[in-house]
Amino acid sequence: MQTGESADFAAVVPWGRQAGEALGADPAAAFRGLTDRVARLAAADSGELIETIAGGMRVESYIPTSTVELVVHGLDIAAAAGVPTAFSRRTLAEAAAVLARTSVELGQGPDLLAALTGRTALPAGFSAVS
Repeated sequence: MQTGESADFAAVVPWGRQAGEALGADPAAAFRGLTDRVARLAAADSGELIETIAGGMRVESYIPTSTVELVVHGLDIAAAAGVPTAFSRRTLAEAAAVLARTSVELGQGPDLLAALTGRTALPAGFSAVS
């Protein structure tokens, strides 16, 4: 997504529901499979082109965005299912760093820094993904 461009969330909702249904009867196993795929891609040639819902992406761009998606949606799924989840500190830090960089690109860096350092709360509706 380009700076200043917002996602069409109405279009994303049906896709998200289909993706959730595709996890099948054992969402934890399906989720592990996704994380295994990302790990394999991380070890692959970074110039490899991957097809995504948004079009083609190079592995070097795909890995950070996929990490964010896996962590954020993994936390969502775990919360909805009432199961504990844990990601490594490195994985959490990488996902947070991607979202922080995105916030800066969206012009929200000062708001994020002020909130992270306890100076202010995040503004209502703050999101690093819109």
